Amino acid sequence: IDRVNSGTHFDYGLKWTLTGDGGGSSTVFIGESYRLKKDDTFAAGSGLENNLSDIVGRVEVKPTSEISMLYRFRLDEDNLRPRRNELDLRIGPPALNLSANYLLLDSANEFPDREELNWLLSSRLTQHWSAFGGQRIDLEADETRDARIGLTYRDECFIFQAIAQRTFFSDREIKPEDSIFFTVVFKHLGGLTSSQSSSSGDSGSFGGFGGAAPGSLQSTRRAHCPSSVL
Repeated sequence: IDRVNSGTHFDYGLKWTLTGDGGGSSTVFIGESYRLKKDDTFAAGSGLENNLSDIVGRVEVKPTSEISMLYRFRLDEDNLRPRRNELDLRIGPPALNLSANYLLLDSANEFPDREELNWLLSSRLTQHWSAFGGQRIDLEADETRDARIGLTYRDECFIFQAIAQRTFFSDREIKPEDSIFFTVVFKHLGGLTSSQSSSSGDSGSFGGFGGAAPGSLQSTRRAHCPSSVL
């Protein structure tokens, strides 16, 4: 249910798992919650506002290490009408990998009606370098909400990532915007992030760099780092 349930309640469900000899697996889970006392702790449409919650579940299928599918759902406890559907799909090896996420929210939810598709195509170019590109599409409005491309360097000491993103949403004072993000994460020290952006109403040049926040100290353990990122 992915929420903090208050008061006296009972959570119950069924889980079934099948594992193949070749390493593949399938898992099915379905569950529900019952609260002894009905109150206004949860908003209408949350699925938890009544004594008996909505029915939630997931189906996960992993036939191989390079293919996986996860389907999550929420059904109205009165008429079994779908309130939320979410499908995650991943296909391919690190050399060329496609990830996709489909989300459908019913208008009876506490959130607005939404149907969207997110996809990301990534490729490992070398041992340390990888590139990716993706898009978020509003299927209900048949519009692209944002698109992004990026480059990542990763080794045993740090991660560097550069992302260029374009948002297409516009509403009154909000205009489409181009942004570039740079992130550096030192695995034993913390990370730094900087960004620059411009909206379609600007002259076309990017704004100045945002201030980088220093990373927090997480560990004093040292590691041998390569002298070159090439």
